[in-house]
Amino acid sequence: MKVLVIDPFQTGHHLIYLYHITEAFLKNGATVVSAGNINEEFENKFESLVRQYDNNLSYTKLVDKYGGYYDKSTSQYTEVIKERWMVINDLVDSLGSDFDFVFLPWIDSYIDGRIESEFYNKLLFKWVGIYFQPYFINKMIISIDRYKFLDPSILFAHKSCIGLGSLVDSDAVREHFLFKDKPVYFIPDFADMDINEVKDFGEEIRLKSNNRFTLGIYGSLAKRKGIMQLFQTIEKYNLYDSCFFIVAGEFIDSDFSSKERNYLLNIVNNNNESFFFHPERLDSEAEFNYLMSLCDVVFAAYKNFFYSSNMLIKSASLNKPLIVTKNTYMGDEVEKYQLGLTVEMDEEKIFGAIK
Repeated sequence: MKVLVIDPFQTGHHLIYLYHITEAFLKNGATVVSAGNINEEFENKFESLVRQYDNNLSYTKLVDKYGGYYDKSTSQYTEVIKERWMVINDLVDSLGSDFDFVFLPWIDSYIDGRIESEFYNKLLFKWVGIYFQPYFINKMIISIDRYKFLDPSILFAHKSCIGLGSLVDSDAVREHFLFKDKPVYFIPDFADMDINEVKDFGEEIRLKSNNRFTLGIYGSLAKRKGIMQLFQTIEKYNLYDSCFFIVAGEFIDSDFSSKERNYLLNIVNNNNESFFFHPERLDSEAEFNYLMSLCDVVFAAYKNFFYSSNMLIKSASLNKPLIVTKNTYMGDEVEKYQLGLTVEMDEEKIFGAIK
């Protein structure tokens, strides 16, 4: 079996999935070509796989030239998605089209329901992908007619699609899209759980926290992560003396108004002894995991996020309880497996969970 694994994105989980899915195919005897936005940390990991699997793996750099985020409702976004498919076409053509299939760890970045089936007839390959965020579990989408760009029905029905993976209920995906001949597999979310101690971070946190209850919020610091609600709760209930807060990850500056940025930064600067504030992307997953290991509870009460997150598996692996949003996929999993507490997104409820 010969497989091309493609993910040209680098943020969040992308490189972790590219690496571990590549490794899984190699373990099952496949010859693999991986193409992605591979940084130095993961280049070392891929080189190790090349040596371990007797050169059954080759990898190449592939960067999504569009990057960033687009307004998905625009025609510009449709053209971006078409171009992404053509980039894969060109890569398959340049490498030789003898792949059994292409594996796309994040098919969501290749979906636009306004693209007609005829376009996909141009594809030179069969593909399998992981569908991370099924639109039909998003409780804010009342009618898909208004969000046609999120509807993958035409894409999934095309003959080029030979199967799917899903991080949520695979039976629900199969039934929603009326799949009869194409397999849909449940793929439990996973994460890289290596830990690399960063002494400077650890020392600062131990000295400042002084054995206080420690709450951590990690990953990209965007508004959807609930950081505004958390800080409003901290201020409203004056939690500076009783709690310590680890806030670590890339601060998405463009996500906040100048007033909101100043509000967050003033709270941190005026209460410096109650915060470890690292508003930059961490160097590695191992550092990320190390900082998570230093908290008592992980705050992951995201706004209007109805899907899975690898914070579930990370927190479970590190034995850290979660605070997540009620009536979401993560909330249901936390309640089902008693992984923490679920809250509605207001200060009183968040305070109750922290307390």
